[in-house]
Amino acid sequence: MTGQETLIIINGDAPDAVGAGAVITIKQGSGDEAARPDVKYVGPAGTGIGAHRVAMQDERQNAAQAGARSFNSAEHRTAESGDALRIRFAAETVTLTSIAQSSAQGLEKALRNIAVMIGQAPERVTVNPNLSFVDATMTPAEAEALVRVWQSGAISYQTLYENLQRGEIPRRSEITRAS
Repeated sequence: MTGQETLIIINGDAPDAVGAGAVITIKQGSGDEAARPDVKYVGPAGTGIGAHRVAMQDERQNAAQAGARSFNSAEHRTAESGDALRIRFAAETVTLTSIAQSSAQGLEKALRNIAVMIGQAPERVTVNPNLSFVDATMTPAEAEALVRVWQSGAISYQTLYENLQRGEIPRRSEITRAS
């Protein structure tokens, strides 16, 4: 908005409309020069545009570096305990989570507006973002080992089932409980 010219009216009433096709009529007052209406468009001189451009480029570069760091951070780590790794991962993914949630909210709002435009019920539009940023797919060998642990009685069926679901194999409808 700072790059837009602004209509200024001195000693006159504001027009009903401005822009292309609008006609602005200012009534002449009395012969007094001080009370005479004056209409002008005032715009930026452009002296700060270069500084804004540099600042925007710097912010873009900072964002790219931060994004690269969040995906590259595991390379420079020494051995970490499970808790330390979980805490660090949670801290690094909180930004990705907020980006995914904000993007989903924006998309949902846009789609709801489109639903209104085409005569549909906007409340029926929902967007649920995928917040899983780690490949959790379990290998067949891991699944087999987990089933052996269950068969030996070390874990409950519920624990087996939950771990298989978290590992994305198999789907709920594909698993049956062995007697």
